[in-house]
Amino acid sequence: MDYKFSIDEYNRPLAEFTMGHEAIGRWFSEELCGDKQRIETLLDIILQLEKNRITQHQLLGSEFQLRLNQDEIEVIALS
Repeated sequence: MDYKFSIDEYNRPLAEFTMGHEAIGRWFSEELCGDKQRIETLLDIILQLEKNRITQHQLLGSEFQLRLNQDEIEVIALS
């Protein structure tokens, strides 16, 4: 999976992922969109998963839900 992080013309963070993983890029770009608190929360969740403190977690956004476990992540459209 290839990805690219950049800044768009409105100075907002933009995440682009290769075909088959576009939903992850949309989730990063639209749900996180520079929200430092939410980014810190996500990083903490990832750390907890890596250290086996939790086995799964779900983050509900306005358009997408992110499901994480110790092996994979899944982005689900809410509409």
